[in-house]
Amino acid sequence: VDTRALVRHVRDHGAQRAIVSTVDDDVDSLLAKVRASASIVGQNLAATVSCERPYAHTAYDAPDSVRFALAEAPAARFKVIAYDCGVKRSILDGLVRAGCSVTCVPWDTSAKDVLAQHPDGVFLSNGPGDPDAVSGTYSQVEKLLGQVPMFGICLGHQMMGKAAGADIEKLKFGHRGGNHPVMNLLTRRVEITAQNHGFGVLFPSMGELAPELSGGYTEHHDDLRFWVRAGIAPVVRNERFGRIRLTHVNLNDGTVEGVAFLDVPAFCVQYHPEAAPGPTDAHYLFTAFARLMEGRKDYLDIDIAADRLAGWRFGAEAAKELANA
Repeated sequence: VDTRALVRHVRDHGAQRAIVSTVDDDVDSLLAKVRASASIVGQNLAATVSCERPYAHTAYDAPDSVRFALAEAPAARFKVIAYDCGVKRSILDGLVRAGCSVTCVPWDTSAKDVLAQHPDGVFLSNGPGDPDAVSGTYSQVEKLLGQVPMFGICLGHQMMGKAAGADIEKLKFGHRGGNHPVMNLLTRRVEITAQNHGFGVLFPSMGELAPELSGGYTEHHDDLRFWVRAGIAPVVRNERFGRIRLTHVNLNDGTVEGVAFLDVPAFCVQYHPEAAPGPTDAHYLFTAFARLMEGRKDYLDIDIAADRLAGWRFGAEAAKELANA
């Protein structure tokens, strides 16, 4: 395969359906098959990979391949219900290691059933497919926002966006791999992140800008790197949930990578902070969720350089050296 020609084609035409075969070598036959295949748009793939019934995830589920390097997980302080839309085990490990007792529930579990368990927080997981098709989740998220602290990753970020009435776009290329630079507009730190998604939330669709909280600006910009250059974390007025702040921006294409709700306890990011595989720059987001459940207003104000060392056996010594540097 001429991979360079393939990259140039995708660069010009965007992500496309493809077919690979070791049986059929007829080009016309293969082309007919791939054109007859279903588009990912409109498919609720989360329903096909979610769990069938609730289950618990504990610190003892950590794989032996990394257990030797991990410090003992802290005692659980928070009861968290996690919507399993295709969750990665390493994300659940991250929650446990942030002091959470985690119970995973199916993708379409009702808000009433979740609240009946009196959780300290609700987590919305990653998952595949078109977020517009996962109404069984975002319709419940709309009922949960404001009732309990919430944190979402990837599809979970899109579920919060949908609950707030945001529009979703299918990205021309999608974000894949472990080297995407993301600017945290609150701390002005750049995180190298792992990503795997083909859809994104359109921040301007979440509401009109609040000029007094957005540097005086009144007009939206489709390329969110405008706010990176301006040094501003803009805020919109959302009709459903009040003020929502843009917190993270993809530096490659200027798309939204994170938002924080200012009038209800909730935040979400589009990328993967669990580093399995990938960089550990965004590990602090699990700590931020714990701080949100504690009721702290400064839950996202975290030194990511120090936090990324937390939970490893060498972490205490390395953190001490960093503090003395």
